[in-house]
Amino acid sequence: MDSGIVNVAFIVLLRFIKRNLLITTFVPSIMSRNVSCRTFGLFILFALAASTTIAQDAVYSQYYSNPMRVNPAFAGRSYGPTFVAQYRNQWPSISANYQTYSLSYDQHLGSGNDAIGIQASRDAAGGFFFTNSITATYSYRLDIKEGYNVKIGLETGILNTALDWDQFVFEDQIDPQFGIAPGGAALPSGELRPDQLSNTSLDVSAGVLLNAKNYFLGLSAKHLTGNPTTVTDSESVNSIGIPTRFGVIAGAELTLIEGNKRKFPTLLQPTAVFVSQASFWQLNAGANVDIGLAYGGLHYRHTATNGDAVIATFGFRKDRYRFGYSFDYTISQLGIQTGGSHEISILMNLDDLYDRPSKYNDCLKLFR
Repeated sequence: MDSGIVNVAFIVLLRFIKRNLLITTFVPSIMSRNVSCRTFGLFILFALAASTTIAQDAVYSQYYSNPMRVNPAFAGRSYGPTFVAQYRNQWPSISANYQTYSLSYDQHLGSGNDAIGIQASRDAAGGFFFTNSITATYSYRLDIKEGYNVKIGLETGILNTALDWDQFVFEDQIDPQFGIAPGGAALPSGELRPDQLSNTSLDVSAGVLLNAKNYFLGLSAKHLTGNPTTVTDSESVNSIGIPTRFGVIAGAELTLIEGNKRKFPTLLQPTAVFVSQASFWQLNAGANVDIGLAYGGLHYRHTATNGDAVIATFGFRKDRYRFGYSFDYTISQLGIQTGGSHEISILMNLDDLYDRPSKYNDCLKLFR
């Protein structure tokens, strides 16, 4: 088995134990196959990795580039269409690392208070376990008074989990003397391929967002339908569902230097995101400084068990486009030898194609 996969598996194992997740429902389906001790161990590691991965949604460090992933009420943050492509590569120094991709679109509808959004994402854990989703979002704005409104968002779609069985190497595929043949080829295996290697289910989420001139506050709940997490054909395993993820996002926009017709204002944008899913939680907090054509900032991420990373972000704007890059410097016991995490985002805002007020009466520039 690839050493990178082994390293990640044991890291996942340690994290899994710390979070007190149960695996007893996986054991009957594994033992019924009469597999060897080594194979059983590999299955246990996979079960742990799969459970941990599914139990925790991927949260981008640049969550403000596609805030609908945090709270569906952010749909329609701009009057015109906004398109976002985002990619995250976590622990690139390990061959079996985590990679997340997503595409999104959202926009305000006409002159009313309605907005829509669509997003698709793919999360690859260790190169063998995949979570795919495509969702549609609707939000409605309730105006309270000048400069204050509440938005309610509802998201629905499908979520698919899949296992690449061919990535596993079992004991009977390893030559006792030479190991795995050069080039990665393995001997044929007598292990039985499960009849079911993927699972698709309905996924529903909801959120509410309070907007003011200088601050915002949002609450959200993801996976309200308790989606099945497994890709195996065991009824006991299929009874496990993805825990609902509760989230809080808050922030403000403070003007450090006033702008005019010749220059952009300088803004301080402190934000914090807290998500809780089963026994796991994480907090991202920090601030960006926006000078109009460019921005940058520092954030800190703390998880349920320890400090996780310091996140540095830099980005710039060019006409309709915004480009962002962030690097997560790992400060946990995993260490920076994992390679940290790299993340890029590309945003295209087509506000200039639509009639709209001369400026927004809110503090959400961070998200546009």
